[in-house]
Amino acid sequence: MKSYSMTYGYAAYAKKDWRGNELASERKPVQIDLFDHIDPPAPAGQVLNGMYYEKATDKFVSFVLGRRHYEEPARGCPHDKEWQQRLKRERSI
Repeated sequence: MKSYSMTYGYAAYAKKDWRGNELASERKPVQIDLFDHIDPPAPAGQVLNGMYYEKATDKFVSFVLGRRHYEEPARGCPHDKEWQQRLKRERSI
């Protein structure tokens, strides 16, 4: 009869198991930051999206979420001349 109460008593007061590891009831949860390696997003007002004409390089440049995605030289561009002229007027950087 004492073995039941001794087993219960051991489990209630034991801090470590027979290998010396902490029991699960004594461990405290650890908060892991899963996104610590990701760069913070750019400010909402500065994010470029779409095609722009870059004057310095004379290229049409595509931006996605503020990052340069694709470049195309202005000379030999397969897009319509009207589209090119409108982009040069309205969206030059």
